[in-house]
Amino acid sequence: MDLFGNDSKSLEKAKTMMNAAFKAWPGAKEVYMLQTIEAYAEMINLGRFKHGDCGALSQPAQQLLTLQQLEEEFRTCAEAQQHGAATDLDFTTSLYWRYLGKGPDGMLQTHTARITNHSMTRAQLEEEFRTCAEAQQHGASTNLDFTTSLYWRYLGKGPDGMLQTHTARLR
Repeated sequence: MDLFGNDSKSLEKAKTMMNAAFKAWPGAKEVYMLQTIEAYAEMINLGRFKHGDCGALSQPAQQLLTLQQLEEEFRTCAEAQQHGAATDLDFTTSLYWRYLGKGPDGMLQTHTARITNHSMTRAQLEEEFRTCAEAQQHGASTNLDFTTSLYWRYLGKGPDGMLQTHTARLR
């Protein structure tokens, strides 16, 4: 895809993208398309829609993915490779979203320190989250929560404007 500038044609393209997103997800209640036309123009300028980027659709848009396929896509995308390995804090944040369906609570630092201090491995902490009473009560994560966990685990940040797009690609 071509990169665009700040000319009227580029801003019109950004406006078209924003309107398409608005029509695709009317009434979404959680993280929603709060981007402005300028934000879409910025994403175009950064080349976020190039093949293989985390913000892009590297698979055909109509192809639905399994959780494992989407996770592999996040893990191997250019943005994740540039970011490098998740910090212990980002990894722990991803566990909250993946297994409890919420952002971290007051225990985030305590759980993170357990990895940092080598009192347990990441795999052990993940198993603890997966099997804890709160996770059992919560039940299976929603696709939105799972996708949010991927942002934290592989990109070291909260979701961006592509969250709904990635979530909608799950079976």
